[in-house]
Amino acid sequence: AGRSLQSVGATVRFDALPAIDFAAAVQVFTELLLAENQGLAAGGTHGDYLRNERERAKIRGKWASFFGERDAFLCPVAATPAILHDHTEPMFERVLPIDGGEMPYLSWFQWAGLVGLADLPVTVVPAGSADGLPVGLQIVTARFRERTGLAIGELLERAGHIFCPPPELASGEPGPLKSKL
Repeated sequence: AGRSLQSVGATVRFDALPAIDFAAAVQVFTELLLAENQGLAAGGTHGDYLRNERERAKIRGKWASFFGERDAFLCPVAATPAILHDHTEPMFERVLPIDGGEMPYLSWFQWAGLVGLADLPVTVVPAGSADGLPVGLQIVTARFRERTGLAIGELLERAGHIFCPPPELASGEPGPLKSKL
C-alpha cells in the first residue's frame, strides 16, 4: 500500500512510528475494555480506571504530535486475514492459531484497539488476500481528519487495492470459504 501511494506521488516513510510504547498502550486498551465490558468486577479498581484514562490521554497526545508532521499512519486491521468467529468459549478464554502456534483472541484485534484507544478516525481498505480471505489495512488519521483517510483510500482504490471476492463468494453459492466466514 505504501509503495502504491509512492507511485502516485505521496511521500511515504516506512519507518515512521508514533512515540508510543505499543505493548503498554495495548495493555491500557485491554484493561479499559475489561472495565467497560465487565465493570470493576473484573478485578480492577476505580483508581485503576482513572490511571488508565490518564495514560489514554497521554497516548492521544503522542498521536497528535505524530500527526503534526504526517497525514496518515498505515497499519493492519488485525493480526491475520479474516477469521471464523467462534463464540463457543468466553472471549477472554479464546485462542487463535497463528504461525504454527496460538495467540489470545484479544490480541487479534490489538491494532484496532490501539487506534480506537486514542479515538482516531480510521478508513479501512483491502490490502490483499490470503487463502481467499480479505486482509484489511487501516488508514489512521488525526482527529477530525476523516476526509484525509477517505482521500488516501480513494488513491489506493485507484491503484488497484480493491477486494475481489473469490467466485464462490461472489456467486452466492455455498462453498468451503463460506464456512470460514
